[in-house]
Amino acid sequence: MIGGPSGTRPGGASPVDLRLYGLLDVGVLGDDGARLADLVAGLGQPYGYERSVKATPAGLQVERFLVSLHCTSLGPQPGQTLDTLAAKLGLPERERTEAAGLIGEADVLHLGYEEGPSGALYKLYVEWSVRSDAAWRQDETEGEPLLVHRAYKWSPRDAAPPVVTLYHWPRVREPDAIEARLKRMGADWGGAGSGVVGLARTLLWLAQDQGRGAVHYLEAREEPGPRLSYDLNLYACGLAVADAEALLAAAFADLGIAPQAVATVLAERRDEALGHVAGGVGRDGQPFLTVYSGMAGS
Repeated sequence: MIGGPSGTRPGGASPVDLRLYGLLDVGVLGDDGARLADLVAGLGQPYGYERSVKATPAGLQVERFLVSLHCTSLGPQPGQTLDTLAAKLGLPERERTEAAGLIGEADVLHLGYEEGPSGALYKLYVEWSVRSDAAWRQDETEGEPLLVHRAYKWSPRDAAPPVVTLYHWPRVREPDAIEARLKRMGADWGGAGSGVVGLARTLLWLAQDQGRGAVHYLEAREEPGPRLSYDLNLYACGLAVADAEALLAAAFADLGIAPQAVATVLAERRDEALGHVAGGVGRDGQPFLTVYSGMAGS
């Protein structure tokens, strides 16, 4: 997989896997997160799972997870299955219809939950991994950026339209080329994004020095709008969170997160595989940093 939000090849994880993280304790996660987990478990199909933490100057968000399903797990009518799942999660009809129409030609469905400053948010990603994997293997670095994900993010209690984000592989593979794109992105952000882009560049070279696989790079852009962010998929590099703990701690501190909170959240994840690291500057002009880890499933 080129580097979507999970970097997983779903399979094997059970509802117990979620409970091992304590996330299905309603007192920790809440009804909205449990609803998503129960809907996925109710399909009776293998799925992948990972958790994440997001940092902004407003604080840490730790009640976040993502589950991933091969489209074959959605049955003979994947569009209908997606529509039913998304309706139960409150995705408006227009976006449900759009996503349901896309899933038949896609490869993976990701469903996510996060408890943000304004309450619960759900996420749905449609992924085309087969074509992006093939282009990666064949080193197809010429041509237009390749769409890998179309993502929807919404509140189950807010009438506002979902935010739609497109994730593209800009057909770069080598660290130098990735770093050049990060530098241009950081220049567009100005001082607000210097810390998160600096972390990405440092992690890129850490992966080269200590990792054993390639870094996969995506760029995310909201539709419509010019806002661009990066996604580094580090799962193939074989690094643990511990390998980047000092770098991550410094980046979180740069966002104003209290040292004790940073130490606690990283210690809880120290032995997990380091997955996606995503960063950028939000619509509010504030930088953000998200770290995915602990991919479960086969």
